[in-house]
Amino acid sequence: MPGRVAVLATAFVLSARTPVAGQQATIELGAARLRQPSSPSRDALVAAFGLRTGRGRLAFAADAGGTIARDSVAAAQLVGAAAFVPRGFSWWRTESAASFARFDLLGSGSGRSATLGMRQHIAPREWAGGWVGAEAGRTHRSGVSTNNATLSSAAWARYRGVTLTGGVNQLFVDDIALVAAPPAPPIFGTARFYDYSGGVEVRYARWSGEYRATRREGASMQARGGRASLARVAWRPDEHVSFEFAFGKQLADPVRGAPESKLAMLLLRLHLIPISTPAVTVSLQRAATGSGAILVVRVKGDRPAEVAGTFTGWRPAPLARTKNGWEGSFIVAPGTQRIVVRVGGGAWRVPENLPRVRDEFGSEVGLIVVP
Repeated sequence: MPGRVAVLATAFVLSARTPVAGQQATIELGAARLRQPSSPSRDALVAAFGLRTGRGRLAFAADAGGTIARDSVAAAQLVGAAAFVPRGFSWWRTESAASFARFDLLGSGSGRSATLGMRQHIAPREWAGGWVGAEAGRTHRSGVSTNNATLSSAAWARYRGVTLTGGVNQLFVDDIALVAAPPAPPIFGTARFYDYSGGVEVRYARWSGEYRATRREGASMQARGGRASLARVAWRPDEHVSFEFAFGKQLADPVRGAPESKLAMLLLRLHLIPISTPAVTVSLQRAATGSGAILVVRVKGDRPAEVAGTFTGWRPAPLARTKNGWEGSFIVAPGTQRIVVRVGGGAWRVPENLPRVRDEFGSEVGLIVVP
């Protein structure tokens, strides 16, 4: 039976990001110190690589990461994902993802896992939306193979910099020893569990914080549940330094073969090569006739720029060359509008003079209120 894992980690990470031909790549290398009860502290190496790319209504992402410590304590993961937004339906987004992981951890054994999932996002309003999804995984741990799956649904609502979320997951679990509290109940075949979760995220200037709580209940008297909560605070004083602190408890994830864990983590990240960010400003001008306004986007520099947002149907619109850089004007209707800008085929980002919010897909966008 796998034991519970308690980890205290302090990490120092060097990070580099660079946009190349419409892509954004992230490379992170660092060191961490891991502490577990009844075992000596371990120094670990951590590494991660991420790639984001997209064209039009289709986007792709790939991530790889690993942690290596003494005494064969190690973990590695590879994740690939794709997302599609139909033309004229910016509120509808379909995502699919696949992952593969190998692990050799104290208290939970060694092995590998593979997962495949799909999620459908729907956001009929600027301030509210939700998703439904399904995920299946196969885990081989300590010589035993199991199949596990989950059906998920969630909803979110946002007001300015505060986002509330709530969801329900139904788990179909073969790996009972991983999920049930010791001593493991005598369940044969597949057991069902339900996860009820809620959370709040607050973003203000260069600060962000998040709290999430989960209650797991078994669908039978033998299938035991549990409770967990996790808090995170992050601060980025400038483009070169960021701090993050997280603590709490995570329930076991049978789809990926991850055991229940308690953690406290302090992370210092130095961004050695921050992306060059030419000045981007957005302003509103009163329309000569009718309602609405004229949105003016200005970008300094020699590299061509383009804009996308709710007023373009999220299709990239190129800006025109001027003697001082690039500029574009767009007629926008009254109400809430969202916008991002891309320079030189790099990553989409938020103009400096606009408030930032996370959209229904987790990406940062600029917010404009048109009177």
